[in-house]
Amino acid sequence: MKRQQLLLAGLVFLLALGFLYLVSGQDTSVQARVDRDQKRDVARFLPQNSLDISMAMGLITHDPPTMLNPPTPGPPLLLYPPSQETLANMCGS
Repeated sequence: MKRQQLLLAGLVFLLALGFLYLVSGQDTSVQARVDRDQKRDVARFLPQNSLDISMAMGLITHDPPTMLNPPTPGPPLLLYPPSQETLANMCGS
Protein backbone atom coordinates (compact mmCIF):
# COMPACT_ATOMS: atom_id res chain seq x y z
CA MET A 1 0.00 0.00 0.00
CA LYS A 2 2.84 2.36 0.89
CA ARG A 3 4.52 1.63 -2.43
CA GLN A 4 1.39 2.55 -4.41
CA GLN A 5 1.12 5.84 -2.53
CA LEU A 6 4.77 6.66 -3.32
CA LEU A 7 4.26 5.86 -7.01
CA LEU A 8 1.12 7.98 -7.11
CA ALA A 9 2.90 10.88 -5.35
CA GLY A 10 5.80 10.60 -7.83
CA LEU A 11 3.41 10.64 -10.79
CA VAL A 12 1.58 13.68 -9.43
CA PHE A 13 4.93 15.42 -8.88
CA LEU A 14 6.04 14.70 -12.46
CA LEU A 15 2.73 15.94 -13.85
CA ALA A 16 3.02 19.12 -11.78
CA LEU A 17 6.55 19.70 -13.07
CA GLY A 18 5.39 19.19 -16.66
CA PHE A 19 2.49 21.58 -16.19
CA LEU A 20 4.76 24.24 -14.68
CA TYR A 21 7.17 23.87 -17.61
CA LEU A 22 4.35 24.36 -20.10
CA VAL A 23 2.90 27.36 -18.29
CA SER A 24 6.06 29.27 -17.44
CA GLY A 25 8.43 28.16 -20.22
CA GLN A 26 6.98 30.19 -23.07
CA ASP A 27 6.15 33.82 -23.49
CA THR A 28 2.75 33.72 -25.18
CA SER A 29 1.89 37.40 -25.17
CA VAL A 30 0.81 38.89 -28.47
CA GLN A 31 3.53 41.54 -28.37
CA ALA A 32 6.21 38.87 -27.93
CA ARG A 33 4.90 37.01 -30.99
CA VAL A 34 4.82 40.21 -33.03
CA ASP A 35 8.38 41.08 -31.99
CA ARG A 36 9.61 37.57 -32.83
CA ASP A 37 7.95 37.62 -36.26
CA GLN A 38 9.25 41.11 -36.98
CA LYS A 39 12.82 40.05 -36.15
CA ARG A 40 12.46 37.10 -38.50
CA ASP A 41 11.19 39.34 -41.31
CA VAL A 42 13.92 41.93 -40.82
CA ALA A 43 16.55 39.18 -40.85
CA ARG A 44 15.45 38.28 -44.40
CA PHE A 45 16.56 41.67 -45.68
CA LEU A 46 20.12 41.95 -44.46
CA PRO A 47 22.09 43.62 -47.26
CA GLN A 48 24.87 41.03 -47.05
CA ASN A 49 22.73 38.04 -47.97
CA SER A 50 19.41 39.28 -49.38
CA LEU A 51 18.54 38.36 -52.96
CA ASP A 52 15.56 40.72 -52.85
CA ILE A 53 17.70 43.76 -52.08
CA SER A 54 20.41 42.75 -54.54
CA MET A 55 17.88 42.36 -57.36
CA ALA A 56 16.25 45.70 -56.51
CA MET A 57 19.60 47.49 -56.58
CA GLY A 58 20.62 45.82 -59.84
CA LEU A 59 23.65 44.12 -58.32
CA ILE A 60 22.66 40.75 -59.77
CA THR A 61 20.75 39.86 -62.90
CA HIS A 62 19.42 36.71 -64.50
CA ASP A 63 18.81 35.54 -68.03
CA PRO A 64 15.21 35.55 -69.17
CA PRO A 65 13.53 32.14 -68.96
CA THR A 66 13.53 29.91 -72.03
CA MET A 67 11.40 26.88 -72.81
CA LEU A 68 13.29 23.60 -73.01
CA ASN A 69 10.69 22.10 -75.32
CA PRO A 70 9.00 24.93 -77.23
CA PRO A 71 5.65 24.13 -78.88
CA THR A 72 5.59 23.54 -82.63
CA PRO A 73 3.43 25.95 -84.59
CA GLY A 74 0.10 24.40 -85.58
CA PRO A 75 -2.37 25.19 -88.30
CA PRO A 76 -3.89 28.68 -88.20
CA LEU A 77 -6.96 28.98 -86.02
CA LEU A 78 -10.35 29.76 -87.45
CA LEU A 79 -11.46 33.25 -86.50
CA TYR A 80 -15.11 33.97 -85.95
CA PRO A 81 -16.84 35.25 -87.96
CA PRO A 82 -14.95 33.74 -90.91
CA SER A 83 -14.27 35.80 -93.98
CA GLN A 84 -16.43 35.21 -97.08
CA GLU A 85 -13.52 33.41 -98.74
CA THR A 86 -13.02 31.01 -95.79
CA LEU A 87 -16.78 30.43 -95.51
CA ALA A 88 -16.98 29.53 -99.20
CA ASN A 89 -14.02 27.13 -98.76
CA MET A 90 -15.67 25.44 -95.77
CA CYS A 91 -19.03 25.04 -97.51
CA GLY A 92 -17.40 23.48 -100.57
CA SER A 93 -18.44 26.15 -103.07
